[in-house]
Amino acid sequence: MTPRRLLKPALSVQERLFSAARYPPPRSTLLSTQRTCYGASMSHMRSYLAGNRTACIPLLIASLASSGFMHPVIAAGINVTDLGRAAPDLLVLDIDDLGTDPLELLRMTRFVLRTCIIAVYTGTLLESWALSCHLAGANCMLSKSSDETQIAAGLRQAMASGCFTDPSFVAA
Repeated sequence: MTPRRLLKPALSVQERLFSAARYPPPRSTLLSTQRTCYGASMSHMRSYLAGNRTACIPLLIASLASSGFMHPVIAAGINVTDLGRAAPDLLVLDIDDLGTDPLELLRMTRFVLRTCIIAVYTGTLLESWALSCHLAGANCMLSKSSDETQIAAGLRQAMASGCFTDPSFVAA
């Protein structure tokens, strides 16, 4: 049995409200609590660069950073199994110099990553090629002739609407 003097009497609702109003927590505590709650509830978007040449990587990293994707995973080759394990939210693929069929690779990647935004980064600026890539599973077609702001705008458009084709494909 617990002695009566160790038990605290329950506070009424009015007493709790009055004590909270009279002794609010310091402002710094409130800000740190807000940051912690916001950071915990934010979804951490993961990005992945696969098959890109080393010369293009700084441009793509800067474009991803301005689109809200920090610290992408970078892989020299494209391995569908590894992509499935990584489960990125955004994938940027360079499919220009592959030894396999690029459209079949896109189909397999789409099958493994059903909800991922797949962006194809290519130098082939044919409208029919862009359409074929979209039909194979790509959400976004990015031109290698684009600069950082154009790539970032294309990635944001693809995330917002689910589809984007760089205007360079239509103009070619």
